[in-house]
Amino acid sequence: MTDKRINKLKRKLQEARYRLLTREPELAAPLVEMLFVTNVDVRRMSTNGSCIYFDASWLEKLDDNSLDFALCHQLMHIRLGHLSRPQFYKGDRFHFACNIVVNSSLIRYDFTDDKLPGIGEIHHETFYPKVEGCELTPYEAFQMTPLDPSTLSDAQRRNLLLDSDEWWDRPNARTEDGVLILSPDDPDPDDLIPSERIRGIIERVCKGFRKQEMPEVYRPEADDDELDDLIFEYTTRPSANLKEAIREIRGSKDRDAENYDSSTLCERVLHRSKITTHDWQSLLNHFIMDETRDYSFTPPDRRLQDLDFFLPDYNESETPRLNVLFMVDISASLKDQEVAMAAAEICAAIEQFGGMLSGSIGFFDSEVRRVVPITSAENLLQLKPYSGGGTSFQCIFDYVREHMSDNVPSEIVIMTDGKSDFPEYKASSGIPVLWLLTNNRVRIPWGQAAYFRK
Repeated sequence: MTDKRINKLKRKLQEARYRLLTREPELAAPLVEMLFVTNVDVRRMSTNGSCIYFDASWLEKLDDNSLDFALCHQLMHIRLGHLSRPQFYKGDRFHFACNIVVNSSLIRYDFTDDKLPGIGEIHHETFYPKVEGCELTPYEAFQMTPLDPSTLSDAQRRNLLLDSDEWWDRPNARTEDGVLILSPDDPDPDDLIPSERIRGIIERVCKGFRKQEMPEVYRPEADDDELDDLIFEYTTRPSANLKEAIREIRGSKDRDAENYDSSTLCERVLHRSKITTHDWQSLLNHFIMDETRDYSFTPPDRRLQDLDFFLPDYNESETPRLNVLFMVDISASLKDQEVAMAAAEICAAIEQFGGMLSGSIGFFDSEVRRVVPITSAENLLQLKPYSGGGTSFQCIFDYVREHMSDNVPSEIVIMTDGKSDFPEYKASSGIPVLWLLTNNRVRIPWGQAAYFRK
């Protein structure tokens, strides 16, 4: 590793440490006494109580929020005594339960993001039943989370485990397994020196912080039969409820299929998917009407939303307003097949209107990545949008307000899996919105819904 890269990593860690000491000194104080070591074999990040080991390539790409969360995640593992887990609790399933407890505990420190770039979804509740992790011991969370990440693919495992417990069992390891990046002896730059008040808190907290003495944790006494009952208790749950929990788990592990992932921009290739596309001539003829701009019509019957699509017909006009903005979700939660389905739908719309369709096609994840005019289906398939990680619907309406004031779309069609918070209706500025969803279990709070037909 070059000196230039080491210095860059050191500065990034020093800045993160300073931010956390300023923000949460009681939690972050132990960072000033810890070694930071990069190791090519560690999966993202791990700690043994006195060192934090990390993958340099991964850490370099993290934004400030993700790095701060990752460091505090390690500190909370130490504080809660997870590193000294009993021998028979080693493994990914118990580690995942520990992560749920840690993530939930960090919410009180204002780490409230549901997803973070480079990390993925932040799990803070058990699955069956749903309980906040901070209310449980890791052993209780273990029983309520019937999932072993070690049985999943690498991508799915990464989505569930944001860090590694490899160094939990190596308390005496220091720098021999990697490259030392930052140590307590390294002086901080002048612009990163904490205030006198913060230094006082650091000194007080660090006096009680013993690197090799983990806190006492609850260690259940159990013979082999009792342990078997503990581990497999969830299999006796009512099957319908258990299946529902498993479906939810499987849905969450597919989100942010990162391949690193969410903080880097990954190229998505558009291609036609073999699906039954909607009749866009009919869809737009019925949905897009001159008088529906302000949604003053009666809301659609929600009982009909499970159909392929629901098309209200409150107006007599059959001439659609064709200045349509198609927005395609290319976040990490959507698989390539689903992005291809969206591309196929837009191609079908362009071809069915025979060149009469005007407007734009855009791509978004946590922000709008690209918006281009509608030309032809062939040109659409030549586009190679770049996606990052999370999903934000708000960014679509912000983009329209800031960049399309001279050519406001008559309608917005958003193609997505619906896995994000919906903004308030007022964000649409009265523009009719059609949500074309890959998941027919999603219920939209406003606008109208249609579903992909695979």
